[in-house]
Amino acid sequence: MVPLQMGVPGGVELLVVLLVSVLLFGVPLVLLVGGGFLYLRSEGNREDRIDELEREVEHLKAELDDQADNGGSATGDDRGATAGDR
Repeated sequence: MVPLQMGVPGGVELLVVLLVSVLLFGVPLVLLVGGGFLYLRSEGNREDRIDELEREVEHLKAELDDQADNGGSATGDDRGATAGDR
């Protein structure tokens, strides 16, 4: 006799279906979550770097103001240096 319907999937078939579904949905989901985490983590580093650069700019502005108040004389370190050398 020929059965009228397929039998219930066994353990091996269910394992294959599970493996395929993990590959199709699980791996891309993990990659997206991991990429989002790394992106958000690097944002904090950018903010720290921006703050550091802003402090450096303020320090350099203060140095320029001090030099302008002292008559614009350059220190021995800056003599002969071009803008690209500094």
